[in-house]
Amino acid sequence: MMMSADQILYQSYSLGSYATVFQMEVFAILMVTQREDVKNCTEERIFICSDSQAALRAISSPRTRSMLVQECGDALESLARQKEVGLVWVPGHMGIPGNERANQLARIGSREPPQKPES
Repeated sequence: MMMSADQILYQSYSLGSYATVFQMEVFAILMVTQREDVKNCTEERIFICSDSQAALRAISSPRTRSMLVQECGDALESLARQKEVGLVWVPGHMGIPGNERANQLARIGSREPPQKPES
C-alpha cells in the first residue's frame, strides 16, 4: 500500500507457501522502491513504513547473506539518489489505518497463487 497527499495505491502479491513473514515484509518494501509512480512522484521525501523491525534492521545493515535483503537495499540506495527516503517502523496491530490495510492485503496475497513457480 502506498499513500500520498492525493492518492492511495493498493497492491498484493503471493510469494507462495514457502516464504516467511520476514521475506514477505522485505519483498513488500522492495516492490515499493520499484514502482514507477514512486520513482516519478513529485514528493521530495518518501517514507516507507513497516511494522517489521527485523526487516527494517536487515535492510539497513551493511552486511547480509540474503539476496532479497541485498536487492532491497540496493533498490533503496538507487531510489535515494533521486529522493530523500526514510524507513519508518510503525507498531503492528495498533489500529493504524494504513498498516491495518496492508495486513488485509497480505492476507489476500497469501490466498492467491504465487507470482512465480515455487522451488
